[in-house]
Amino acid sequence: MSIQLLLQPVLSLIGGWLAATFALRNFRSQKVWERKAEAYTSIFDALYDMARWYDEHYDAEISGRKMTEDKVSELSKAYTAAKEKLKRRVASETWLLAEAASKRLEELFKCLSIERNDWFRMLDEDSYSISEATRDLRVMVRKDLRLEGPLWPLLAKQLSTRFRELSSRSAQSEKQKS
Repeated sequence: MSIQLLLQPVLSLIGGWLAATFALRNFRSQKVWERKAEAYTSIFDALYDMARWYDEHYDAEISGRKMTEDKVSELSKAYTAAKEKLKRRVASETWLLAEAASKRLEELFKCLSIERNDWFRMLDEDSYSISEATRDLRVMVRKDLRLEGPLWPLLAKQLSTRFRELSSRSAQSEKQKS
């Protein structure tokens, strides 16, 4: 009976220690997940703002309308701020983000830095680069955050949507050249 009296407090302490250890580990992993989700959300926000610059200019070019100086200035400021925000977030969260995501963003920056002589081609190719990077990152982020759900239907839908966009842009481009 005396052994039982000694074992009970010891086992209680071990049980409490294990419970606290598991709870702390779970808490830490939840905080890391939240921080990753916040970082990725910020990255997608910046990519959206950057894409908006290209899309607005592209739409104006296709429709043959001239944008006001205020609109151009507003878009340029938003683009510059978004690009800086994106670079800062990637640099500050480099320890947290998936390496594949960081590399994909570096690849995007390289694509966006290519000098092009044709304004329309630059708008089209850079817009496409941002769109592709966003699509690729979406898949990487879902994997990194271990989000549930099948990815194949999502990928198929995105690919078909992107194909339709490219087809319509190509048709519009041909009409403009005519």
